[in-house]
Amino acid sequence: MLVYQGDVRDGHSGGTGTACIDHLENIRAIVRGRAELAGLDDPAGFSYAWNILMKGCIVGAAEGDIDAAQRAKRFGAWLLDERRVGPEQVRIDVYPPDPGGTQPPCKP
Repeated sequence: MLVYQGDVRDGHSGGTGTACIDHLENIRAIVRGRAELAGLDDPAGFSYAWNILMKGCIVGAAEGDIDAAQRAKRFGAWLLDERRVGPEQVRIDVYPPDPGGTQPPCKP
């Protein structure tokens, strides 16, 4: 993680920094595209916020919090709810961890 952080801080001055920055933009582009398909408000802003949430999970896991992604689910659900537009807004209910993998991650 330290190498990754250093490479990003170096920006486009080196090959590794450029690759890291490009990779992060690719992730945001995927999230932005899905946000557009979902009809969310401000897909670009959403993609940055979602990327921050994902990075926080990665750092938390690197620090030893194996439940970091589970902990972030309610923040993700809140972020989705905040970006929904129109009368078809649907509240996302986040299920507790399902070790058997039998429940979907959310329901409409």
